[in-house]
Amino acid sequence: MLNPFIKINRPKRADPTCLSKARWVDSMSATAGAIHALEVIRDQNADGPSRLFIYHCPHCYGWHLTRRVCGEAITLEGGNG
Repeated sequence: MLNPFIKINRPKRADPTCLSKARWVDSMSATAGAIHALEVIRDQNADGPSRLFIYHCPHCYGWHLTRRVCGEAITLEGGNG
């Protein structure tokens, strides 16, 4: 099965905080990644967040996901919320 979103490789020069994070090339790919992660959490009946946030990183210029309240909220119920 093909990956439904486009991740970008590690930049050669990145902030140390970015090195362990997945990065997406644009907000649409990051949104797809967040929805996918939330579906996996739901399907595994795992305790996890009911929403994730995407944000544009000033260090690597990619997009990251976080559970912290910042950026744009993504939920399964309404997509963005």
